[in-house]
Amino acid sequence: MAHRPQQSLHFPAPYMSIGDGTTTPLELVYALVRRRMQNREAQRRFRERKDQKQKTLEQKAEDLQIKCQTLLDQYTKRTDEVCRLLKENDALRSEVKTLRQQWEVISTILHRPKGSRSSSVLVDETSPPPSLCSSAERSGKLEDFWRRLDDFTDDRENSSSLS
Repeated sequence: MAHRPQQSLHFPAPYMSIGDGTTTPLELVYALVRRRMQNREAQRRFRERKDQKQKTLEQKAEDLQIKCQTLLDQYTKRTDEVCRLLKENDALRSEVKTLRQQWEVISTILHRPKGSRSSSVLVDETSPPPSLCSSAERSGKLEDFWRRLDDFTDDRENSSSLS
């Protein structure tokens, strides 16, 4: 067991007089003890306030971290949704473009004179070709298309007249 050296009380010179103008050592000791007790109590209250403030700040930091993670999750979810919607929008635009092209072809076919097989009816020569094949190959494919269409419509007319 370690021995603590005993602290001696050092009293300052008398600075107060009591009653008859003299200061007793007991009164000085009492004042010094009371002052030390006040200081200890003030330190204890300060430490309590400091600890409470630290706990409050730690809780606030934890709450902010949770809120930050929640916002980050929401941001990620929204970003994924935006990407999905942009892809869907692109797909729908592409589908609309394809449907418009098909509608133009069907509309042209329905309004062409019977027996007409001109490739200029379906293809605007000023527009770029839809494929990489040459103009001659495209004309051949169009002639094949017209022949098959005529055969198909002739077959339908013959089958309907037989019924």
